[in-house]
Amino acid sequence: MEADPAILAAAARWAARLAEGAAPLAAPEQAALQAWCAEPAHARALDSFSALWEDPALLAAAREVAGEPPDRKPRRRAFLAGGGAAAAFSLAGGLWLGQAPLQRALADAATAPGEIRALPPLPGGGELLLDTASAVDLPQPGFARLRQGALRLSLPPAAGPFRIEGRHVAWRIAPGSFLAFFREEAGDRLALLRGAAQSEGSGPDLTAGQALLWGATGAGQPRRLTLAEQDRVEGFAEAWRLFDAAPLAEVAAELSLYRPGMLLVAAELRGLRVSGRYRFADPDRVLALLAQSLPVGIRRHGPLLTRLTTPA
Repeated sequence: MEADPAILAAAARWAARLAEGAAPLAAPEQAALQAWCAEPAHARALDSFSALWEDPALLAAAREVAGEPPDRKPRRRAFLAGGGAAAAFSLAGGLWLGQAPLQRALADAATAPGEIRALPPLPGGGELLLDTASAVDLPQPGFARLRQGALRLSLPPAAGPFRIEGRHVAWRIAPGSFLAFFREEAGDRLALLRGAAQSEGSGPDLTAGQALLWGATGAGQPRRLTLAEQDRVEGFAEAWRLFDAAPLAEVAAELSLYRPGMLLVAAELRGLRVSGRYRFADPDRVLALLAQSLPVGIRRHGPLLTRLTTPA
């Protein structure tokens, strides 16, 4: 379905207002933005426009990938505000552009791509780490609502109870717990290394060493943590990832969260299998290691678009 020009125009204006380096939103502006984005189509348009606004070189790179000559001097204001916006989305192949800057703009705390940050110490002790390109609301002490991405929570035995909430489920976390919580396309995933977690509602509870995915249709079954999930939680601060014959497309999708711009994989390479442990906090090093171990070439189109291709 063709995008509504009025939505495109409004999204372009908001994208310009949220552009990197702009002044912070005043309270009335934030309220107006939240009201406008209550409509999902508005929020999706703004996310895509914001990515285009913040990464103008991506437009020229996408044109090159599509076989069209890139603009030498892209005029993003005229382009984003005008009717060429829909063409840009088509030109980029319908790919997701950027990493939801809207969620980060409206959240109480957020991280940029490649940033992993410890939030201020929790009341009663404990630590909350926010993963790359993630966003969280902190409405009150002892409560975190994950808007985007992932967080890791560590509570000492003497801490008070803690509540975390995602898109589909809220959990009450017992003192002494150590876990990671992920907001993914398939649902909200909890990986609990230590302690206990009680779901709010009719779903199952978790004990140490268990994981559970809670999707739009309800809760899955608790299961044992995989070795990769355990390593993910323990190595959260350094973004360690453990893969066992994972498709290259899956690895690249995760790696793209730790670097600006886009990381594309050629269709003929997407099924290549990747095994090993990689430190995603250094994404360029990971790319170099993949190129050494697989028949993969790295082609960069400026700082904002990287393609994994068949070596020449």
